[in-house]
Amino acid sequence: MKKEEMLKLKMKPKNEYQTSTGKIEFYATKAEKLGLTSLPKQYPLPKNEGFILLNTAVKKYTHTQFQDVYGRIPSTVFIHPEDAENYEVHEGDTVELYNELGA
Repeated sequence: MKKEEMLKLKMKPKNEYQTSTGKIEFYATKAEKLGLTSLPKQYPLPKNEGFILLNTAVKKYTHTQFQDVYGRIPSTVFIHPEDAENYEVHEGDTVELYNELGA
């Protein structure tokens, strides 16, 4: 391989964040400069009905990458023990998550 054909990767500093300021940002300074909201939108909490769905990272996967290596991302739901008891949901049960947009 010729020297010109070699790919060089630029190492990102480990003590610098990949934000426009290079620091941890509690609000998005770039969005603010673009005239957009610099803070995430707050959604109202459900009033004793329903849940707030949060997603989390799953080991081995980056979004949908590596499904061809490790298989489909497992469909797992974590629910607070008190909610599980109230709704009679037990370990290994199948549940359906839905809202007004679909299931």
